[in-house]
Amino acid sequence: MAGRTKNCDVKGGRIRVVCSRCKSIKYVTVSSSFRRKQVRCKCGKVASYILNHRGFMRESLSGQAMVNIGGYNELRVQLNDISLGGIGFAVRPGQTRRMRLGQEVTVKYRSASGAAVQRKIRLTSMAGMRVGGEFIDSLASLNKRTF
Repeated sequence: MAGRTKNCDVKGGRIRVVCSRCKSIKYVTVSSSFRRKQVRCKCGKVASYILNHRGFMRESLSGQAMVNIGGYNELRVQLNDISLGGIGFAVRPGQTRRMRLGQEVTVKYRSASGAAVQRKIRLTSMAGMRVGGEFIDSLASLNKRTF
């Protein structure tokens, strides 16, 4: 298989695939549990895709943040990405043991403009040292209504 892995947004449980060799278009059904998918075109070309199941566009983000797990328990984390629906960050080895899926935590970080931001999130994914959370504060409910 030649070529790079491409990112692809999932819409309505399907992805739109355009073959780089013959330019044919194909819609492929994908399960919500898959994060990667290989697709073979009728011309024989195989392409690999990383699936994005988010409803909002992701924006890469870099910087430090503090995650308050409860009480005085704070962790320093490295931000990876953000969207209108949630945020992704990396923790130090062993720190994911202090977190669990579905847990509500508060994350504090500086936005691109330099303003201090504090948002409440629910942890939705943990893979190794990567953690993802969905915004659940009042600002998140406004975003869900407008899109």
